[in-house]
Amino acid sequence: MIAVVRRALDAVCRFLSWISGALTLVLLLMLVAEVAARELLGRSLLGTIELSEVLLVFIVALGAAHAQRTGAHVSTDLVTSKFPPVPAALIRVAGMLVAAGFLLWTAWAGLRRGLTSFESGESRFGITDVPVWPARLILPVGLTLLALQCLFTAWDAWQRRHGDPEHAVPSGAAGEAGTGGAPGAGAPATAPAAGDGTEPGPTESDPTESDDTEARRKKAADVS
Repeated sequence: MIAVVRRALDAVCRFLSWISGALTLVLLLMLVAEVAARELLGRSLLGTIELSEVLLVFIVALGAAHAQRTGAHVSTDLVTSKFPPVPAALIRVAGMLVAAGFLLWTAWAGLRRGLTSFESGESRFGITDVPVWPARLILPVGLTLLALQCLFTAWDAWQRRHGDPEHAVPSGAAGEAGTGGAPGAGAPATAPAAGDGTEPGPTESDPTESDDTEARRKKAADVS
């Protein structure tokens, strides 16, 4: 059930992100036309500034949820990287839950304000009137989708609490952990002590003793 809901949410967010990208292109073309009109005609296009403000709200509201899904939002692990995997996951989960709660509360407040704006026909006052109530109504939709994506991000963080590669146990520590952390674990074995019933291994010859033996051989040769 969760997988079905998530696939549907991802599909909706992806589609809205395409609309957000298209509106970004429209906004860019409008600003280019505004600059060209000022340079060539010596005057501005009617409603460009007011309409660009409304389009900017649509662009952000429609693209924020997909950006959260793909990890495009600015984030840092400055704090969580200092903790072991499980506490770090708990911090991430707590942060996402707080963010989701705040977004849902903001979406509810924005919906009430949007309905009031729709009933009154609120518009942006300027050279020409541009309705702003569509932007006020689309904002709660974007915030709600973003809150849902934050909840799924929290779920993913908890599912990966034991598999985060940033907190993988080093290979040198693996052997120590496997032996209960006993000191000296994994070190090469030492030679058995004398008198323990085991046969000692070969010992290195003394250089001084070799020199004395060679001197005796030379002296015996001279005498003969």
